[in-house]
Amino acid sequence: MFYRSMLVPNSDGILTLPFGSSPEMSLVTCDHRQWLSSPSTFDLTLIREFYENFASAASLCADAETEKLCRTVLVQLAEPVICDGVLQEWTQPHTEGEPGHRHRSPLAAFCPGTYYSKDSNPGMTDAMECLLEKRLSLGGRMSTAFSYAWDAQILARLGRGDDAYAMLKRFWQIHALDNGMLTTNDYNGKNGGIAWFSGTKVVQVEAQIASAAAISELFYQDMQGLIRLLPALPKDIPDGSLSGIRGRGGVICDLTWKGGQLESFCMTVSKDGVYRIVIPEPEFLLSDNGTCENGIAFVEC
Repeated sequence: MFYRSMLVPNSDGILTLPFGSSPEMSLVTCDHRQWLSSPSTFDLTLIREFYENFASAASLCADAETEKLCRTVLVQLAEPVICDGVLQEWTQPHTEGEPGHRHRSPLAAFCPGTYYSKDSNPGMTDAMECLLEKRLSLGGRMSTAFSYAWDAQILARLGRGDDAYAMLKRFWQIHALDNGMLTTNDYNGKNGGIAWFSGTKVVQVEAQIASAAAISELFYQDMQGLIRLLPALPKDIPDGSLSGIRGRGGVICDLTWKGGQLESFCMTVSKDGVYRIVIPEPEFLLSDNGTCENGIAFVEC
């Protein structure tokens, strides 16, 4: 109800917000910085993902009226803007106050969100990847532990395992303490502290959580009803195994790989159904209760 009360139709009848902002990214107007802007990609995509999740929940609860209301908003909601192949921070042109900022807010509905994916919307995903490259090229030295982990997870979802692994190794070397906690030290390449606490190693608890997610998604991804095994395996980890990783819907998966190829996998599920799995050699790995179509295995459990 709150989101719906905030959304207004533009001249084309598309639902949008009257204003917006993007976390820590200011605009430059007449040589001054400001924080309120035209609707931001961050706000619009979070609203879009929220309504999608709410509609799915309503469907599970057999609440047809609420689901219909959510789907109606989704159809009318404004889309993010892409210009010259790059996803824009806001829906109207603005000069970014910090083009290399370490936050990836416009990419939130791709990662850690799941509304956008390479399968469902490759054009949007390509534009998001271009924005990430722009940020990294202009502000690679401005990362902290959390933003390294976020970048690593984004790169894993893009299937760029080598780049994701390099990002992980870099921030573990710079930010990891002896007890495994991660810090914000080395902000802006200063090798010791951040601007607000010079020389102090400030722990970023969320970086531990984010790094676990980034590491796991090198080997297992589960989004939009599609399970991917070894979707971003780095060449530096040609052999290995993973056990007990839990996916959406109560799936538990064990897998082993050798020479950069999936060798075996085992799924344990908490409910009956057909599970869609992307695996390198489905005709070799599937048991009798599975079929393969266009590189996707349909396994009945």
